[in-house]
Amino acid sequence: MKRTFEEKLHAYEKGELTEEEKEAFEKELDTLENIFENGEKQENRPFNKKEQKILRRGKWKARIQTTFFVFIIFIGILFISMIGTGIYYSWGTPDKSEIIMNVKDYTAALTDPYGSLSYSSAQGGLFFGLDVETTMRKQVGDEIFEVGESESSFFFSYLREQNDTLFTNDNSASPGFYLPGEEEAQYSDWEHLENLPEGTVSSAYISFDEFLNTDEVFELFDNYNLEILWFGVQKGDMSDEYEINFISSSDPFFFGFPAAPIWLDEDMYTVEREEEKGLFGSGTVSETNSSPTYEDGDSEMLHEQFFKVLHFLSDHEKLANKYVWDDLHIDDTIQYFEENGINHYGVVVTGPTKELLKLRENDEVYALQLDETRLWNWTDREN
Repeated sequence: MKRTFEEKLHAYEKGELTEEEKEAFEKELDTLENIFENGEKQENRPFNKKEQKILRRGKWKARIQTTFFVFIIFIGILFISMIGTGIYYSWGTPDKSEIIMNVKDYTAALTDPYGSLSYSSAQGGLFFGLDVETTMRKQVGDEIFEVGESESSFFFSYLREQNDTLFTNDNSASPGFYLPGEEEAQYSDWEHLENLPEGTVSSAYISFDEFLNTDEVFELFDNYNLEILWFGVQKGDMSDEYEINFISSSDPFFFGFPAAPIWLDEDMYTVEREEEKGLFGSGTVSETNSSPTYEDGDSEMLHEQFFKVLHFLSDHEKLANKYVWDDLHIDDTIQYFEENGINHYGVVVTGPTKELLKLRENDEVYALQLDETRLWNWTDREN
């Protein structure tokens, strides 16, 4: 009597088959394994419906088990990664994500005349990644508007990739500063200002006839209806050693600080604190913080905050250098300021276009390069 497949399998497991039967059945098992693995049915071996059902059930059961096992492993790795990423970037006070954002924002404030208007936000990713997004802004007159965005991708604290996107297709050369000491500026925009109509506001780069300290710069602009946005700072012996007379944003000597103090976390103080109790003794705390009071023209406070930012960036210079064209040499720069003081070769200002034109009559103004012009959006400044 011919045995069914199940009967032969049962006898094979109990060792009741003869050597000849065992050899034949093992060949049959090899055939079944080939069908299971490759999905191929041998034409010379018809299977009854019950055997086919066993094969299909075994195959799908194996697939489900494998898929479930892989899924569980993936979820476990994902969960551990999310927890580890959160712990890494939130560790310390300030935490690592804050430090990364502050380094980017402070570096922009010292190397871009409009950099202090931009602020970064961060979002933790998977597998110890962090994405930092920065909206780049600009001021012309009273209007502050977006001009681009910057995206930085981190793995731990290592900057893997950065992409900057500008919203304008303007391919004109970037304005810059002429250094004091040249007989005549090669290019200045006074005639351009003359041709611009009333009812417009502009931003411009103003170069000085000689280096001025911060108080002298404030005094120079006291009688003009303009706003200083950024102070260019002499950070070394630029003309003799390097033989340059003009610097733009791509030059290592293009360096300065905004006309409003850069406040660090340590400068902020709490003005209001609320605590709400929740279930089981838990609670949430909300705080309102404020910065110290600053009066326009307080050069001492501007310098104090400038040095605080420099010392902060000195501790993170390796990262800060990745955001600029050339190394910042922060420690050498601090030493130069301590030995020589803070002096300015120029400033970035904004205001009514025709008010900017008046600067041509000032002997301390060496050159002007126009940055951008927009329709009127101005509130007169008190002198």
